[in-house]
Amino acid sequence: MDAYHRCRTDHAVNNLREEKAKTIEKDWDNHIALRAANVSILWQMMTRMSGKGFYEARDFVELMAAIGEPVSKAVQTVHADNQQIRDNHSELAKLDQILDSGQYENDTEEERVDPNAVADEVDPLT
Repeated sequence: MDAYHRCRTDHAVNNLREEKAKTIEKDWDNHIALRAANVSILWQMMTRMSGKGFYEARDFVELMAAIGEPVSKAVQTVHADNQQIRDNHSELAKLDQILDSGQYENDTEEERVDPNAVADEVDPLT
């Protein structure tokens, strides 16, 4: 595992540990805040559970009945957020192509007058 993925995994684990500590408090409201990666990991774990026998099946059904719907909604939110991020990146790439095309080079009035002119003043250092 490279450093980037190890760092992301460490952050995910830290988030889960932080939230786990909240669950033992007396005034816990049955809500935890998970990062998007943790929501995806939790959903994958839940949907990939396997086992044999009545008791394991019962435990799984109880788990899904208790938290399946809110986790599913969280996963849908994460997917929608990720789609918005992909759309934003696509729009930024289009803008980048427009800027790289050179279409807007030397298009200000000051540059049209004399692109080689030197400024009379220099901004003071602060």
